[in-house]
Amino acid sequence: MQLTFRLNDELSKRFETFVKETKRTKSRYLQEAVKNLLDDYDNYKEAMKSINESSGKKTYSLDEISSL
Repeated sequence: MQLTFRLNDELSKRFETFVKETKRTKSRYLQEAVKNLLDDYDNYKEAMKSINESSGKKTYSLDEISSL
């Protein structure tokens, strides 16, 4: 898939500098950023599902679990 989008001047300059300094392609970083965004969103949805499924059930704090 090919995408086109605009960055504001500040982000554009910072991104150009970053790409030049790291000697990697813009495409590589944009693909990585989209993948991370989607992974984060999947994790969020899974956490919300877990929270909703635990409604009304006994839950434990990290301290309680650690002391077992």
